[in-house]
Amino acid sequence: MATVKLEVLPWLTRIFDRQQGGRMVREEEVEPGATVRDLFQRLTERYPAFGELVYDTRQRELTGLVSVIINDRILELVGGLDTEIHHGDCILLLPAYAGGEHILS
Repeated sequence: MATVKLEVLPWLTRIFDRQQGGRMVREEEVEPGATVRDLFQRLTERYPAFGELVYDTRQRELTGLVSVIINDRILELVGGLDTEIHHGDCILLLPAYAGGEHILS
């Protein structure tokens, strides 16, 4: 099984660990031929807040609250959620830079 690096910047790290507020890097296993959508679907099943903030499973699209960067390129420019991911890929979740209310409290 392949692994990808998932890098998450604050405040989004609290999706995975409500005590952690800083930058987080974790390894995620992926099946051969998996896409970003497949990975995000699985993360949503394990971490319900991921579905609220990053990936809307009903619409099967990003929520718009987060930018996704894969291997230093904006996800939408490399094929979107159907981009195939490979061993060693790096996926960065970058919170949107808009003003407003903090969603997680």
